[in-house]
Amino acid sequence: MPQPQPSGVIRFGVFELDPRAGTLRKHGIRIRLQEQPLRVLLALLDKPGEVVTREELQQKVWAGTKYGDFDHSLNIAINKAREALGDSADIPRFVETLPRRGYRFIAPVEGVAAPPAATSPAPHRRVRFWGPRAEGMTAPARKPVWLLAPVAVLVLALLGTGLWLIKGRTSPPLQASVVPATTYPGSQMYPSFSRDGKQIAFSWDGENSDKVSIYVKLVGETNALRLTTSPTADYYPAWAPDGKQIAFVRMGSDGGIYTVSALGGAERKLTGLVSLSQVSWSPDGKWLAMSLCTVFRCTENERGIFLLQVDGGEPRRISNPKPPAVDYSPSFAPDGHWLAYAHCPIVFPNRGCGGDIYLQELSSSYSPQGGPRQITRQGVDVSGITWSGDGGSLIYSAAYDSAAWPYLWRTGIDGRQPPQRLEIAGLQAFSPSASPTASRLVFSRRLYDPDIWCYHTNGSMEPFIVSSLRDDEPQFSPDGTRIAFASSRAGDALEIWVAQADGSKPVQMTNRFGRHQGTPRWSPDGRWIAFDSQGQDGRWENYVIDAAGSAPRRITSGPSNNAMPFWSRDGKWLYFRSDRTGRPEIWRVPFAGGSHEQVTTSGGYTAYESVDGQTLFYTRELSGPLFARLLSGGAERQVLPYIYSKAFFPVAEGIYYIGHRSDEKFYPLEFFQFSTNSSRLLAKISGYVGSGLSVSPDQKIILFTKSTSNDAHLVMIENFQ
Repeated sequence: MPQPQPSGVIRFGVFELDPRAGTLRKHGIRIRLQEQPLRVLLALLDKPGEVVTREELQQKVWAGTKYGDFDHSLNIAINKAREALGDSADIPRFVETLPRRGYRFIAPVEGVAAPPAATSPAPHRRVRFWGPRAEGMTAPARKPVWLLAPVAVLVLALLGTGLWLIKGRTSPPLQASVVPATTYPGSQMYPSFSRDGKQIAFSWDGENSDKVSIYVKLVGETNALRLTTSPTADYYPAWAPDGKQIAFVRMGSDGGIYTVSALGGAERKLTGLVSLSQVSWSPDGKWLAMSLCTVFRCTENERGIFLLQVDGGEPRRISNPKPPAVDYSPSFAPDGHWLAYAHCPIVFPNRGCGGDIYLQELSSSYSPQGGPRQITRQGVDVSGITWSGDGGSLIYSAAYDSAAWPYLWRTGIDGRQPPQRLEIAGLQAFSPSASPTASRLVFSRRLYDPDIWCYHTNGSMEPFIVSSLRDDEPQFSPDGTRIAFASSRAGDALEIWVAQADGSKPVQMTNRFGRHQGTPRWSPDGRWIAFDSQGQDGRWENYVIDAAGSAPRRITSGPSNNAMPFWSRDGKWLYFRSDRTGRPEIWRVPFAGGSHEQVTTSGGYTAYESVDGQTLFYTRELSGPLFARLLSGGAERQVLPYIYSKAFFPVAEGIYYIGHRSDEKFYPLEFFQFSTNSSRLLAKISGYVGSGLSVSPDQKIILFTKSTSNDAHLVMIENFQ
C-alpha cells in the first residue's frame, strides 16, 4: 500500500515555502524563485540537517543531464536559492556547502514538503518528494516491447536533435553579482549611469576629502575624469539621454543647476535655483525635474516638484503638496509618461521623513494628467529613486528614519504588491541608478560603523562596546555598575541593551517593540530606563522599562512626535522633546502620570538638569549652541557656542562636551568649568563622532560614540534583472 503523501507549508526563520503552489514568501511577501533553485531548495528541505550529495541532487533535479552541464547548473541554482534567502556561502544561515560532497540545510525547519501541483515528475525516474502513484489508478495495458522499440528510437532521436538545437541557441541565465565600482579614498556618492550603462558619473570629495566635485569613469576602469573644479561643492550628477552632457547641482554662493560636457570643459549655468535632491532628465533631453527643498529645508513657494526647461524659461510646477509636506527626489520614467517622486507628509526634526513613493502621470508635453497616485505605504525616509530599464518597477533607497541603516527596495508601479527589499545590495545602500539599457544597477554604500569608545582621565582612549553594526547613545547607570546603550546588533532595528560597567555581558532589553528604540536614560534610583520608540505609523513616543526587565510602559501621548527622554534629578519628572507646538521644544510629564508641561519657548532638542536640579541645560537642535535657564523662571542664556550631536553631560563642577570638528579633522573633547567660565581640552578624537556622551559617577571614564570611517564607495550589481 502506498504511503500517505506529505503535505503542508514549510517554515524556516521568516520564510514560508509552499511546495504545492511552488511559492517562497518572506514575511508574507512572495519572492520570485525559478523552478530549478526551488526544486534544489525542496530537496534540501526534504532532509533538513542532513548532507544532500551532489549526486542526489543530480538524480532528483537533473536526472539524465550530463554531469558537466549539471555542475554548472547546480552552482547557479544554489546561488539563486541563497540570493532569495539573503544567505551567504561564507557565513551561511540556511544552506551550508560541504566541499566536494554536497549541501546541507542547517536552519530549524517546521512542516514537511508537499508535491508541487504544477510540476510533473521526470518521466525516467520517480523522485521521492513527487510522491507515489495515488491509490485507485489503473496502469494501462502494456504493449509488446518489440512493437515499442522503433517508436522509442525515433522519439529519442527527435528529442536529442531538439535538445541539441535548444542548447545551441540558449545558455543558462546569468547570475546577478555584486562588484565594486569605485575603491577610492573618501566618499563617492550619487552615481548616475550613462544610457548605455558603460560610464558612471558621481560626486567625490577627492583623495584629501576636502572638495566635492563631479567625476566620470568607465565601468571596469580604475581612473576617473574630474569634470568640475568649483571651490564649493557639486552634487547629484544626472546623465543626459544623448550621453553628451551631465547636469549637476552646485551649492554655495554660486549655487544653481549646471551642465557640463561628459568629456569636460566649460560649464553652463541653467538657473540659480538649487535642487536639494536628485535631478532627472526627460527622455527627449529638454527638461530637468528638480526639487527645491528637502525635509530639513523648505519655504512655502518651494514645496513640490518642478520642471526646468533646459533652453530657458521659468520652472513649471508639477506637484503642490500642502504644508508641512514636501516632495523631492523626482525621476522620469524611461518613456516620459510618468514622474516618480518621494512625498513626505510628516517631517521628524533631525530624524528624517515618514514618506512614500508617488507617481504623477504626464502628457506628451510633460504636463500633469490627473492627481498623483501613491504606490508604497511604508512611511520611510527615501534617499533616491530610479526606474528599471523596462519601466515596470522602481528601485529606491529608504530607511525607517535617519538613525536606521538604509536599504534598497523595489516596487512595481501598479502598487499592488508590497515593496521587496533587495537583499543582494546589503546594508547602508543609498542613491541607486539603473542603466536604461544594460542590466546594471549602481549605488552608494556608506562605510559607517559607530561603536562606543571610552576615554580615561589618564589620557588613554580605546574602543569599549563594539559590534559589526550600530552601537551608540551610551549612558552610565547612577551607581556606575551598568551601561545602557542602543544597538542594531540583533537585526535591522535599533534596540535597547544593558551591559556591565566594563562593557561585557550585553543583554537585550527590548525586542521589536517598535520600528526603532533609542536614547536610553537611567532613572536616578537606577530602577527604570526611559527610551523613545518609533511606532509603525512613523511617530515617536517615550516609554519606560524596568531595568530588571518588564513590558514597556508608555509615558507620552498625542498627535505630535515625542522623543529623547531624560529624568529630573529627583526622578519625579521625565523631560522630552516634542513638536506639538509646530517646532521642537522641551516638555516634561510627571513620572507618576499627569499632564504635559512646556518648559522651553524658543526651541529645544535635548537637555539635562543640573546636578542641583535648579537649571536646565539644553540645545535647540542636534548640533549647535548650549543654552541654560533656571527652572524657577527667567531668561535663557548661552553657555557654550557649539555642542556636537547631543554630546554633553553636566556634573557639579561643569560640563563635559564634544565640540566642532576642526580643520585638522578631529573633534575636541573638552570640559567647561563653571568657576572659571572657560573650557580646557581633554583629548582630540579622530574619526567621526556619533550621538551621545556619558560620564562615570567618579568622572574617570567618558563614553562616546565614534566610527573610524564615514566614507562611501560605489557598488554595482551586474546582470540586474
